Amino acid sequence: MKKPRSTFFHETKHLSENGLLPYEPACPFCNSVERTPIAVLQRQPDVWLMSCRVCGASSASRIPKLQTLDDYYGHYYESAAQLQTERVTFDNPERFGRHFSERIQRYLHKSMLRVLDMGGGDGTIAVQTARFLMPKGFSRIEITVVDYNDSLVVPDDSRITITHRKCLDDIASERYDFVIASAVIEHMSYPRTVMLNLLELLDNGGIFYARTPYIAPFVRIFQKLGIPYDFTFPAHIHDLGPYFWNTFIQRHADENRFRIIESRPSIVETSFAYHPARTLAAHAFKAPWYALGNLYPFVGGWEVFLRNIG
Repeated sequence: MKKPRSTFFHETKHLSENGLLPYEPACPFCNSVERTPIAVLQRQPDVWLMSCRVCGASSASRIPKLQTLDDYYGHYYESAAQLQTERVTFDNPERFGRHFSERIQRYLHKSMLRVLDMGGGDGTIAVQTARFLMPKGFSRIEITVVDYNDSLVVPDDSRITITHRKCLDDIASERYDFVIASAVIEHMSYPRTVMLNLLELLDNGGIFYARTPYIAPFVRIFQKLGIPYDFTFPAHIHDLGPYFWNTFIQRHADENRFRIIESRPSIVETSFAYHPARTLAAHAFKAPWYALGNLYPFVGGWEVFLRNIG
C-alpha cells in the first residue's frame, strides 16, 4: 500500500551521511533542547521528526547540508513532471492570487506597491496577485522573486514588472509592502534567520505572509496505528502549526512593531480540476476547525498574515 503523503508536490529522497549535518539537539527556531521524537523520517542514517515542547515547531533531527538542498532544488522544476506550465507548487495560481488580494488590499494604501516573493518559482502567484490588485486603485506593482529558478513569467500588464534575485543578500537594503513566503520556510536549513530577515524587509504598514505544512498531528496518529507516513524529507524539514505561529511574534519579533492580522488553516494547494479526490479530502479535514478552532489539529497546513505596524 502506498504511504499517505504530506504533499503532492514534493518527493522523498534518501540522504547519505555525507548529505546531512551532524545531529543538533536544539530546536532550529527557539534553541530549546526540550524536544521529543515523533516518527522516523529515514533509516541508515537515522533521521527523526522532533517536536519542540517550547515553541511547537517540529523539525528533522538532522538538517540537510546547504549543498544537498542546492542539488535537490537546483533542477527541481525541470524534474517535477506533475507541474504543468507554471513553475509553482500550486494547482491554480489565479485562485491563490485572489486569496491574497482579498485579504491584503484593505491594509495597503499606496499607489505603487513592491512585492517580494521568497521561493516564488517563476513569480506566477505574485503576478496573479498583482492582476487582482491593479483594479483596486494601484498604479504600478513591482515584483521581486527570490528563487533557484531564474525563468520568470511575463506579466500581461505593463504596469506590473518582475525581476529575479538569487538570494536575499542581493536585496538587503530594499523595503517591500507585501512579502510572500508560501510553502518555503519548511525547506530551509536555517529558517529562523531567513524569517527574521524577511520581516526586516517589510516597510511600515507592510504585510508578511507564510504558508507551512502542519501534518505532525497526522504523523502522530499514523505512528500509533503502525502506518508509515511520507513526510517527504528532505523537501520538508520543518512542520509549523497554530501554536508556533500564534506565539511567533512574542518569541522572535518586536511586539510593538508586528501584529497578526490572520492565522488560520491554509488554502488548499490542489484543485478539483486536477486532483479531485485529494482536494475533497483536504477540504473535509479542514472543515471541523471552523467549528472547533485550534482544539482540532487535523488541518494539514497553516497560514498567517503579519503586519508591520511600527
